[in-house]
Amino acid sequence: MTASVADRERTAVAKGASLAAQVKRIKYGLYTVPSQSEPGVYWTVVERADGGLQCTCGAGIYGRPCAHAAAVTVRRQREAKRRRRLELL
Repeated sequence: MTASVADRERTAVAKGASLAAQVKRIKYGLYTVPSQSEPGVYWTVVERADGGLQCTCGAGIYGRPCAHAAAVTVRRQREAKRRRRLELL
C-alpha cells in the first residue's frame, strides 16, 4: 500500500518540526537543512516565484513533500510568531 499525499505531508511536517532549529538561512529565500539520513549532507531549499518551497533532496526534486521544506516553513512560522511577540512589547 502506498502512502497518500496527505500521509506524506504529515510525515514531512513531523520530521520538519524536529529539523527547524537546524535550518540555516543563507539569504532571503535560500536555506540549507541537514539530511536526517546522511550525516554531513545539507539540502538546499529555495523559495520559488509562486511563494512555494523547492528542495534539492530526492523527494523535493520530484515535487513530493519533504522534511527539509517543512523545516523551513516551521522555522519561518516560529520567527514570525517571535517578531509579533516583540512588537507587542
